[in-house]
Amino acid sequence: MRDIRSKELRRILELSGEVAEITTGEERIEHFLKVVMRLVPTDILGLVSLTCEGDYYSLGTGYSVGLDEAGAKIMHEWYLNGGGYRVDPFSRAFIRDGEGTARRQDLVLNADWYSDPHIEGLKSMGLDGTLASVRDLRSRKIGLVARRSWGDRPYSEEERDMLDLVAKAFHWLFLNLEADGYFGAPLEVPVRQQQVLDGLLRGLSEKEIAAELMLSPRTVHKYVEHLFRHFQVNSRAQLMALWTRFPQRGRSESLVVHH
Repeated sequence: MRDIRSKELRRILELSGEVAEITTGEERIEHFLKVVMRLVPTDILGLVSLTCEGDYYSLGTGYSVGLDEAGAKIMHEWYLNGGGYRVDPFSRAFIRDGEGTARRQDLVLNADWYSDPHIEGLKSMGLDGTLASVRDLRSRKIGLVARRSWGDRPYSEEERDMLDLVAKAFHWLFLNLEADGYFGAPLEVPVRQQQVLDGLLRGLSEKEIAAELMLSPRTVHKYVEHLFRHFQVNSRAQLMALWTRFPQRGRSESLVVHH
């Protein structure tokens, strides 16, 4: 590992104090990710829980900053719900190395990466290079995953070392978040309510969801009310905030929550 400059070490120490003073879990995560984005630097940075299932990681609850609305929808529909992460050659290579930090080019050659079918999904989101650090928690692993815009320069060894240092320095934060339930199993809802929720995530109105599912608008509205009670929220906005926070127009950073 290269020598980390004193100003970088100071910023990591300052960030540790800042995060420790924040009482809300999601606010802690958001502040942590936004500062680390500038330390690395990177375009997208996520924190996701991982469970080993054979030769890939099953993704649990995740948080990320930097995705725009279109990218967040693709990430949700293709990479997460669609299981794109299971065929990602970097993810499959990384699981064999266990705990540690690596760049995509450390594990997967350009020829293999760009010829793999999954690359079309990443390209549609305008993303390419990957840098990730995985650490063991009590009952699962946690991944700190960075991605750059399509066509941007690859991550350097220095940036890999910085992410590795951050992952080690903030192991205490990951353990605390796990203990507080922020990396728990996805919340489950009945199939019909899940279909309604999926429609909301795609930005559909209740009337549009009703037409798609061949239900009455009144029935869909009842399902939305059930979702409010299930997740203990009082509005559609609060319900959506549990699942995806898209950035406002003109902003480049936002917290995205995936279940």
